[in-house]
Amino acid sequence: MGTEIAGARLLAPYFGDSTTAALAFNETAAGVAGFFVEIVNHGTTPVQLGGHVIVGSEAPNHRYVLPAGTLAPGAFLTVTEAQLGFTPIDTE
Repeated sequence: MGTEIAGARLLAPYFGDSTTAALAFNETAAGVAGFFVEIVNHGTTPVQLGGHVIVGSEAPNHRYVLPAGTLAPGAFLTVTEAQLGFTPIDTE
């Protein structure tokens, strides 16, 4: 289960924590500076990020596991192409 945008999915770790449902992709962009994805916490409580995975929907080997950290309510996190280690392809 996860959220999907522009060929990438955000998968929650198996913590059984309903607060992870508050995370969503807010924006993606590709340009001169490269691809990035922005994650937002739409919830009212902080969400632990460690263990969440961004994965290419057409290429499951394209995976990025978010490191430990917390995303406050209403806060955003930008993950760059360099951090991801891959660029989602058009068909993803």
